[in-house]
Amino acid sequence: MYKSISARYVAVQRFSEALDILHSGACIQLKNNQVTCGAELAVLFVETLVKAKIPYDDETLGCNEY
Repeated sequence: MYKSISARYVAVQRFSEALDILHSGACIQLKNNQVTCGAELAVLFVETLVKAKIPYDDETLGCNEY
C-alpha cells in the first residue's frame, strides 16, 4: 500500500507527500521488525529524494521519533 500510494504522488510530482508516506512506512515497518519491507520503503525514500533533487542530512534520514 505504501509503495503504490507513494508512486502515485511521485507521478504527479507531489514529492513531499510521497516522502512523508515512505518515511513513515519505513520507520513503522522497521520498528515492527519487518526488515525487508522497511528496507524497500527506505530505498524508495532515498530514490525519491534524489528524483526530487531535495537536499538531505542525517536528520532527514532518521527514524528518531519512533
